[in-house]
Amino acid sequence: MPAGCHPLTSGRLFLPVKTIVTLFTLATATQYVLGSTPTQAVNDPVAYLQTLPADVREVVIEPGVYRLPEKGLHLTDVSDLSIVADGVTFLATNPTGPALTFTHSADITVRGLTIDYDPLPFTQGTITAVDREARTAEVEIDAGYPVLTELYLVNRMHLFEPDVHQFKPGAPDYYLKRFERISDTRGRMIFRENEPGLDFVEVGDRAAFNPRSESGVKIMEGCRGLRFEDVTIHTSPGLGVIIRFADEAGVFEGLKILPGPPPAGATTERLLSTCADAFNAAYTRKGPVLDGCEFAYMGDDSLNLHGVVLPVLQWIDERTFLSMRHQANERFDRVIHPGDEVRFLGDRDYGLLTTATIESFEIVDEPYSKWRPLALQFWPTFKHSKAATFFRVQLTEPVEGVPVGSISEYLITAASDFVVRDSYFHDHRGRGLRIMAGNGVIENNRFERIKDAGISMGPEIDFWREAGWVKDITVRGNTFVRVGEGMPAIPEDLYTFGVITVFARATPEGHGTVYYPGNENLLIEGNRIEQSPRDGINISAARDVTVRGNHIEAVNQGDLSAMGESFGLTNGQPITINQASVLMEDNTIIVNDTL
Repeated sequence: MPAGCHPLTSGRLFLPVKTIVTLFTLATATQYVLGSTPTQAVNDPVAYLQTLPADVREVVIEPGVYRLPEKGLHLTDVSDLSIVADGVTFLATNPTGPALTFTHSADITVRGLTIDYDPLPFTQGTITAVDREARTAEVEIDAGYPVLTELYLVNRMHLFEPDVHQFKPGAPDYYLKRFERISDTRGRMIFRENEPGLDFVEVGDRAAFNPRSESGVKIMEGCRGLRFEDVTIHTSPGLGVIIRFADEAGVFEGLKILPGPPPAGATTERLLSTCADAFNAAYTRKGPVLDGCEFAYMGDDSLNLHGVVLPVLQWIDERTFLSMRHQANERFDRVIHPGDEVRFLGDRDYGLLTTATIESFEIVDEPYSKWRPLALQFWPTFKHSKAATFFRVQLTEPVEGVPVGSISEYLITAASDFVVRDSYFHDHRGRGLRIMAGNGVIENNRFERIKDAGISMGPEIDFWREAGWVKDITVRGNTFVRVGEGMPAIPEDLYTFGVITVFARATPEGHGTVYYPGNENLLIEGNRIEQSPRDGINISAARDVTVRGNHIEAVNQGDLSAMGESFGLTNGQPITINQASVLMEDNTIIVNDTL
């Protein structure tokens, strides 16, 4: 047996402590143990995992820090494997690339692993000067954090308190006109003429600059049965965990997405963890289980679950239509199966026109140039799209009353059948849970110091084109403290008024906006909501909602009277109902210490 290697047992591999290099180096120890097939001892766990022998069922990595190659670690066509990585850190070396990717893999457990990046995918500093008349401010980059190369000269800025690790209450999201380099460690922020919130920026405040690109952990096409136990993600260039075109999202017990230790040479704590959402699952047939997790200091939401809506481009015959998605190689054919339901929605309030059963869902070739104008109109957030994926959808029976221009919705893609329990979401920029899925349970979680809503439920069809209508969800026994403290960039466009919000993002038509009650069968029960400038609960576009036994105290502490005008929504009550059918029972509301 080579020196430095641990004994091997049948089907169980022990890896020695070594820093990973990009070279593929294997030290083999061919032997038979207890009748096993030949096994290998390695001094490079990344290289070994990428060429894993089919008979290995458990890999145990000795504690240590292992640097990943530029493209990270990619596991594909792997099944029935346990990776034990207690005390192990995988250090991604590309600040715009993924750390760990899974494709076409099943029944894998990862335990104890920590993921971090060097260099960091964001930078941060301290405000040293503010010129309100010129609408500029200057920042000195903290020692040890990335200097101001082109990668970090971005317009997305997050403002933090000077002496505590918190987003500054009341400060909006900042999207600068420009961020200019003065020197390696000094930059000038130029605020737009209509940019609100410059009055919040003060000398001594801290700021983080967030480029946003790739996701850290990617669970992609064809994955199922993945399980993560006590895994930690300290940062990522974009989403912490992304799940796309998988059969199942997986189980995550004790997942922590939190800032890591200060980098070498630094004297200040990291302000951010991930640059975007902590966890984002979409286009998967079964949603995640999050149990005992903690997510904090992200550049966006804690959890985002959503499906897809696609336009009806053309009826080929009475039961076959052509549709598209604005990006290349969008494999919805993997997650939409014969026998699944398609729902057809109108193009204004996104109300249900009719439903049908899918007989086949196939990718077809179409000239993108022909359909590009419609794509740019349908997906306003993808103005630079240069490719698309086209689908021919055949139904089992003809449908009537669905004109070209209608929208097709596929709830099976929305990561439904999810569970979020006993977890802690705090101190981040976006919403706590952004739910556009169904058949879910959200219970016994804690939400603190979140800039937007604690939980929002409902579709983002009009702008983001993220489906769908939500139904059969229980929100029970959760606690919310100081949620909704950040003000949006354009107040009249706010539509998540409540700490708990049920809504639909329909086409805004001011006070004439009509909402279809597409969210249904929701139970909001036994939650405690305290200290928020917003409504405790705000519900619109819904029916068959029960709000029961909630404790709401010290809410409506901010002036939101100008907000929501674009969408015709009202607010200002501990529980506000807009165009919805709601049963309310036994809720306790305390205003100024009075029941």
